[in-house]
Amino acid sequence: MGILLKRESSLPFFMALPLDTLEKAMNQKLLLLLKDGRHIDGKLLGFDEYMNLVIGDVEETKGETKRRLGKIILRGSNVVSISLS
Repeated sequence: MGILLKRESSLPFFMALPLDTLEKAMNQKLLLLLKDGRHIDGKLLGFDEYMNLVIGDVEETKGETKRRLGKIILRGSNVVSISLS
């Protein structure tokens, strides 16, 4: 059984699926917010069905502190939001 989505207007409704959106974001810059408040800025290199992410050229920001991490693997359950930058 699918999810029924209600439209408020007569315009067609298009739903973007998370994995489809990540596929289109491959090799693009992302900004991620993590559960602990850190921000991760880097280029999406890969992902899996659990939304675990491989990110390159990473810069981590926590408060006023920034550090370069290079390439990381980030567990999907730690991600609160993903923005294309």
